Amino acid sequence: MRHELPAAVVSTRTIKRDISTLQHGGFPVWARPGPGGGYVVDKATTLPPVNFTDAEVAGLAAAVAAHRGQPFDGYARAALVNDRQTERRIDPVALARTAGQWYLVGNCRTREAIRWFRLDRTTSARLTTEPSATVPVEDIGTPPATAKATADF
Repeated sequence: MRHELPAAVVSTRTIKRDISTLQHGGFPVWARPGPGGGYVVDKATTLPPVNFTDAEVAGLAAAVAAHRGQPFDGYARAALVNDRQTERRIDPVALARTAGQWYLVGNCRTREAIRWFRLDRTTSARLTTEPSATVPVEDIGTPPATAKATADF
């Protein structure tokens, strides 16, 4: 089930002013002209999913407990939710290895974005008859500095 927020009415002028403010603040956003265009954020500035060790999770849990009711409290608590299984439909783009972990990198149709899925956290996979969308490998962004070519393994 997909939940959508009610549409807000915002003027074009407001959007342009807000984008300009972001740009002047150094945020990497610009206009992409043409059909399907709009405002985009530089993909090289996005991060792959963050994975924590058990000790790091314990530290986060202690910090969250000590700061109940503070701004972003709900988001911090959401980051601590473990062992939640989800089912995703993805268009695979690449296999990647970084920081000692293998990932399936692909377009997540659920989130409508490129996501890095850790293979050791994948419980099952199945092939469908649905055709996969073509996603250029450039769309996955710049690999982390720790990434290595699979040919090296």
